[in-house]
This record gives sequence, structure tokens and C-alpha cells, in this order.
Amino acid sequence: MKKTIIREVFSEAYFLLFLDYPLKEMNEEEVAEKILDYFDIRRLGIERAREFLMEVITNHGFPEEHIRRIVGEAESLATEVFFEIKSDEPHMAELENIYYQHHPLFV
Repeated sequence: MKKTIIREVFSEAYFLLFLDYPLKEMNEEEVAEKILDYFDIRRLGIERAREFLMEVITNHGFPEEHIRRIVGEAESLATEVFFEIKSDEPHMAELENIYYQHHPLFV
């Protein structure tokens, strides 16, 4: 069995929702899907919710056959945490622009 390292932001979001860490057998795709299925802004907090969604949308490494579904769900949920979004169906470029205005990258 291949061991997968889960990104910290995924583990933290999972813990906030389920009061436990992901099982060692779970891969990032499974962790992300479970978080998206039980997404709760009140439990995650607005900043953790934003970080998690941006990580899913911009830095995904999911299998090709699941990218559209997982990233599409994250983009849909983003309208609940990024109040600056002007459309009902935001896209990655719009979300990156909004997110990095508040969280600039240090080079």
C-alpha cells in the first residue's frame, strides 16, 4: 500500500470538521472530497475555508478523471467565502486574483 502525505491545510480542515485527522489510508482526493461533502464555514472559519478552497482550486494534484468534479465543487463553494465574487460561477483566475489581493505572495 502506497502511503500518501496529506497537505497540512487539508489535514487542518479535516480536523476542524471531524475532530480527527484523516486516516493514513486516505489519499488527498478522498480527504478533499470528504471535506467538500461536509463543508461548514462555521466550523472551519472563514480563513481556513478560503485557504482550503484555494489549495483545491489552484494546487490540485488529483487524478485527471476527478479534477473537474472536485475543483468545480470547490469553485461553487467559493461563492460562500469570497464575498468579492461577482458571478455565480467563478473561475480559477478570478478566485486567485481575489485571494492574493488579501494574501500576497512574498518572493
